[in-house]
Amino acid sequence: MGMLHIKHSIAIAVVVAIVLTGCVDTAETTPFVESNGSVTEPLTSQIEMTIKDFHHHPNQIIANQGSVLHVTNLDDAGQSVLSDDKSLDTGILGQNESADLKLSELGKFTFSSEPYPNMTGTITVVQ
Repeated sequence: MGMLHIKHSIAIAVVVAIVLTGCVDTAETTPFVESNGSVTEPLTSQIEMTIKDFHHHPNQIIANQGSVLHVTNLDDAGQSVLSDDKSLDTGILGQNESADLKLSELGKFTFSSEPYPNMTGTITVVQ
């Protein structure tokens, strides 16, 4: 009778695991762009950047002139994208807030997050 009880318990555990797996909502409400930190080919149109875990993803971008950089902050803390020359500035974004930056000027722009200057990256705008 002991072996039957163990088989019955295992069967119940398997059914519960299957049911619970189907009940988990894996969809994120805000997209998270995972990156190795670099985009090597010029991007056109709209470029997505997320700020998560105190990192910009991606933190190195090559974009065609006229592209739009859409920045979304997923961190609890306020974050930004602020170029060293102040020509690109999202302002401080709260959690799940977004801003668009039009990449009009050609050149290489080093940026950081205003409240966290050690969070750095570069945006290179090409023709």
